[in-house]
Amino acid sequence: MCYDDGGIPNPPGDLVKSCPTAPENQVDCNHDDYFSTRPTAGSWLASHWNVANSQFLITAPRLDFTAYPALATGATGPAVEAAEYLVQQAGQRPGPVDGVYDAATASAVTAYRQARGLPAGDTVDRRVWTALLAAGSTPTLQRNSTGTNVRRLQRALTAALGRTVAIDGIFGPDTERAVRDYQSSRGLDVDGIVGRNTWAALQAGR
Repeated sequence: MCYDDGGIPNPPGDLVKSCPTAPENQVDCNHDDYFSTRPTAGSWLASHWNVANSQFLITAPRLDFTAYPALATGATGPAVEAAEYLVQQAGQRPGPVDGVYDAATASAVTAYRQARGLPAGDTVDRRVWTALLAAGSTPTLQRNSTGTNVRRLQRALTAALGRTVAIDGIFGPDTERAVRDYQSSRGLDVDGIVGRNTWAALQAGR
């Protein structure tokens, strides 16, 4: 993620996008800004700036839930933090990723909906969750597939179907059943394989 060039950074609120060459839990702004090599103990920089390799280090919040609840202004908690993080990853500016659904979060969600062609609004509902959680690459996944893309699929299916799909990174019989149910309910070819069309539907928040 990188911050504005409009002055002294005010992290994490000014972080606006991922740097394509950095891991998702690392921030390397590649700016010419200068920071103390010995930040004050307990300060934000002390816990977020890696002096050894000049990188901001930010850990992604929890993204795995048994359900993804509807969120609106006033909501708080881990699910809000996850939504803020995902909206931020999508290029919007929800303010600090702090688990508080405030006006900045609502504005970012409104912008995200508009950018993705979703119905207008400032809440995170099933469609928004599904699109946020499914965002990314679209590899073909099927029985016995494993890894982070399977976890991403399982999160998106949990949101889309409104029921818990085990998020374990293993494309087993339960995940295949969920894929088939999703494909059937969305008018897709029912083959239990997650290909281009299934990913497209998920990423469109269907």
